[in-house]
Amino acid sequence: MPDLVLAPGISGAARGGINAIGNLGGFIGPALVGWVATKTGTMTYGVYSLSFVLVLGGIITMFLPKVTAGYKHKVEATAAD
Repeated sequence: MPDLVLAPGISGAARGGINAIGNLGGFIGPALVGWVATKTGTMTYGVYSLSFVLVLGGIITMFLPKVTAGYKHKVEATAAD
């Protein structure tokens, strides 16, 4: 997706940033569950908080440009036909 949205010169750096954020998620996710479970006294709310973050990520993904979903622009579609 970075190649579809960003300029070719910065798509490599964007991939590195995406990878870094993904790796941080491997630390922040369990820490978040543990912190919420400690504060509330039950693991249920820790799992709910992780589920909330997952749904929030899905909602943010829905706002990506249409080109990332494989849609062609009108100009490209008419040129290909």
